Formats: sequence, structure tokens, C-alpha cells
Amino acid sequence: MKAYEGVFIIRPGSSESHEKEIITGIESIISKHEGKIESVTKIPAKNIAYEIKKSRQGIFYQLNFSVDQDKIAPLNRAFRLNQDLVRSMVTVREDF
Repeated sequence: MKAYEGVFIIRPGSSESHEKEIITGIESIISKHEGKIESVTKIPAKNIAYEIKKSRQGIFYQLNFSVDQDKIAPLNRAFRLNQDLVRSMVTVREDF
């Protein structure tokens, strides 16, 4: 398994419970692909440099997880299809 870091931007104005549902959904997608969640960090709402999907703000979450390399493409596809996410990005963690 390889270590990855995912950053996910959620639409502003979502309730706290809706945010938790979205993050729980992301965690379940990772678990479904035999991944292991290591940490979840919420970064408060902040302005985005440019408009994405008609939004200039977002709530950021950082997830550190481990998963096999061949599972990353299906994970990225699932993240892109999630309508509640403004943007997502998964990168390899170098500190692992």
C-alpha cells in the first residue's frame, strides 16, 4: 500500500451534519477500495483564488490514507462524480 493525501473542497453553506455525511461518504469509498484512513483534518472555510462551479469559497478537508496504487484511478473517478465536492485532489505523500 502507498500513502496518499487527499484535499477535498466542499461547497460553503453546508450544515455541519451534511459535511460529516460527505466526509463519511468519502471514507466509505476509500474503505470500499480496501484503503485505510489515517487522519481527517478540517480546514475552516476560506476564499478560493478563482470561481469553481459558481463558488468563490469552500470548506477544505485533508484526508491521509493508504491504498494500493491500482485503486487510485477508481477513487479519483468516484470523487469527481460526487456533486457535493467543488474540487478534489489526491497526491502521493512523501513523508511515508
